[in-house]
Amino acid sequence: MISLSWKGPYRLNSITPKDIPSSPGVYQVHTEFHFGRLKGTSNVVYIGSTYNLWNTLHQRRVVEPSAAEKILWIHNHVLEVRFMASESLDKARTFEQSLLEEYEKEHWELPPGNQRIRRGKGNWIDTQWQKWQSAKQAK
Repeated sequence: MISLSWKGPYRLNSITPKDIPSSPGVYQVHTEFHFGRLKGTSNVVYIGSTYNLWNTLHQRRVVEPSAAEKILWIHNHVLEVRFMASESLDKARTFEQSLLEEYEKEHWELPPGNQRIRRGKGNWIDTQWQKWQSAKQAK
């Protein structure tokens, strides 16, 4: 059964296995400030579901953040995550779809991380991300 309350928030760049379970669930990545949407404002960057919350959130933090997350990190914004554990991936996906539909109804568009960004060689966001990662590692 899906929990009716969110767990978190946890800073995405400092989550640990003790913070996040390895179960299916739905999660939201958000920032510390609200930004304009087509209608209103929101701080939600991404809504997702997964079969393993810990693996997915660890991967988003370390391996491959979304384009929106990359831009926010480059500009030194804090990203946080909250989640709800579920007994199955199907239930988590159903709840994710419900959250996305609710968000789109309220803001007339999806969260920025749920929108498709064109990928390819020379992508500006990925180029800036690589520069930021290199500068961070050089410190």
